[in-house]
Amino acid sequence: MRKKHDLLIQALLGRVRPHQRFIQAQLLCQIDSIDETIECFDQQA
Repeated sequence: MRKKHDLLIQALLGRVRPHQRFIQAQLLCQIDSIDETIECFDQQA
Protein backbone atom coordinates (compact mmCIF):
# COMPACT_ATOMS: atom_id res chain seq x y z
CA MET A 1 0.00 0.00 0.00
CA ARG A 2 2.92 2.34 0.70
CA LYS A 3 4.11 2.01 -2.90
CA LYS A 4 0.73 3.17 -4.21
CA HIS A 5 0.79 6.10 -1.82
CA ASP A 6 4.25 7.09 -3.03
CA LEU A 7 3.13 6.83 -6.67
CA LEU A 8 0.11 9.00 -5.93
CA ILE A 9 2.25 11.64 -4.26
CA GLN A 10 4.65 11.58 -7.21
CA ALA A 11 1.76 12.00 -9.66
CA LEU A 12 0.26 14.88 -7.72
CA LEU A 13 3.57 16.72 -7.61
CA GLY A 14 3.19 17.19 -11.33
CA ARG A 15 6.07 15.92 -13.37
CA VAL A 16 4.84 17.32 -16.64
CA ARG A 17 7.18 16.78 -19.54
CA PRO A 18 7.35 18.86 -22.75
CA HIS A 19 5.21 16.47 -24.82
CA GLN A 20 2.56 16.50 -22.11
CA ARG A 21 2.61 20.31 -22.04
CA PHE A 22 2.16 20.28 -25.82
CA ILE A 23 -0.85 17.96 -25.56
CA GLN A 24 -2.36 20.08 -22.79
CA ALA A 25 -1.91 23.24 -24.85
CA GLN A 26 -3.58 21.62 -27.86
CA LEU A 27 -6.50 20.44 -25.75
CA LEU A 28 -6.93 23.91 -24.25
CA CYS A 29 -6.99 25.38 -27.77
CA GLN A 30 -9.72 22.92 -28.72
CA ILE A 31 -11.73 23.89 -25.65
CA ASP A 32 -11.37 27.58 -26.54
CA SER A 33 -12.54 26.86 -30.08
CA ILE A 34 -15.55 24.91 -28.86
CA ASP A 35 -16.42 27.74 -26.46
CA GLU A 36 -16.32 30.21 -29.36
CA THR A 37 -18.54 27.93 -31.45
CA ILE A 38 -21.06 27.64 -28.62
CA GLU A 39 -21.06 31.42 -28.26
CA CYS A 40 -21.83 31.77 -31.99
CA PHE A 41 -24.73 29.36 -31.69
CA ASP A 42 -26.03 31.20 -28.63
CA GLN A 43 -26.02 34.47 -30.57
CA GLN A 44 -28.06 32.88 -33.36
CA ALA A 45 -30.76 31.70 -30.99
